[in-house]
Amino acid sequence: MGLTISFLSALDAMRTIRSNGISVQEMDTTLLTQPVPWAGKHWSMKEFESSKWQWGIPTADDPLHVLVPQLTGRPRMAYVRTHLTRQNLPSRSILWADECTSIVCPELLFLQMVSVFSFPALVLLGYELCGNFSRSALDPLNGHVEMNIPAATSVDRIREYILASSYGRGASVALRALDCVSDHALSAPEALLAAMYSMPTNEAGYDMGPITLNEKVRINCNGDSARKQHRYPDITLSSIPIGINYDGEGHFELDGLKDLIRHAESLEGEENEAARELVVRKLDSIREKMLDDNMRNRELAAAGRIVMVVTKDDLYGKGNLDNLTRQMLDCAHNAFGLDVQKHVRILDDTDAARDRNELLESFLPGGRPFGAAHGKM
Repeated sequence: MGLTISFLSALDAMRTIRSNGISVQEMDTTLLTQPVPWAGKHWSMKEFESSKWQWGIPTADDPLHVLVPQLTGRPRMAYVRTHLTRQNLPSRSILWADECTSIVCPELLFLQMVSVFSFPALVLLGYELCGNFSRSALDPLNGHVEMNIPAATSVDRIREYILASSYGRGASVALRALDCVSDHALSAPEALLAAMYSMPTNEAGYDMGPITLNEKVRINCNGDSARKQHRYPDITLSSIPIGINYDGEGHFELDGLKDLIRHAESLEGEENEAARELVVRKLDSIREKMLDDNMRNRELAAAGRIVMVVTKDDLYGKGNLDNLTRQMLDCAHNAFGLDVQKHVRILDDTDAARDRNELLESFLPGGRPFGAAHGKM
């Protein structure tokens, strides 16, 4: 075997693998072995210029991180960072990627990133690995996010791996971060919201966890077999009986409607009529979606679940998410009689509010770039 890539290099590779539609959980396992050159007798940059190497050429700004069982024979190159493990790794720690490359498993990757990421970034990584989306390897913050893909692992599998591992450094931090992570995040904004509500206040969170994502709620259909039997609120909070549904920019596909209208306006005669029919169909589809959303919220309310809709505008803008959270607390107090003063005090703390806003902004596309405090993300 050539190299076992780890740390940030493994994160980039895992994002590439997942974005290409490959299920990490179905990848073959292999053993951690001493690295062997595949293009020459000795390690040199020509290894990474070979057509066999698929993971980018290491640079000063983006070095390659590799895991080795011993230092003898390791690659000694300017842009290769070698990490030594002196322990017996749990089974399935190393996954086979190709004839030149293996990669650390997602559970070991999460544990490794304790030494690289801030606590909030580690929590968000947990949501990504345990969710059905993957960030871009080239531009994690602003790049394309691949959706509707299999999860790389689960919260239970990461916890079992950490407890079975003798990889002692950072294990307690990893477990603490994992307490803020839930399975089944469907998108990056959904994961960000869940992280903000589940993290403790000393990490600039709202401390309203644990969080359940996309919980299956049975609906009383009153014998109407045509109606949906279940609804799935995006986020369910444990501290108050209020849920959240995130409706992103593409929720109603309004951009697609705009494109259809512009296209119809550019046509004449029969082509214009056909294009206008497409616009009408699109409008009918949007109306149907709006009606279903309204029905969803009514059905969940009837089942004792009040769900508030969150949009992109609630994430951007100083204090907007705090204002939404205050409304949720007011609802929990006025509708259910709950004592929410603990959380109100958190919102009233101006220093904590500043920290939350800065953290949220740093994790939003187009926001303040990640610095050393968060890692590459």
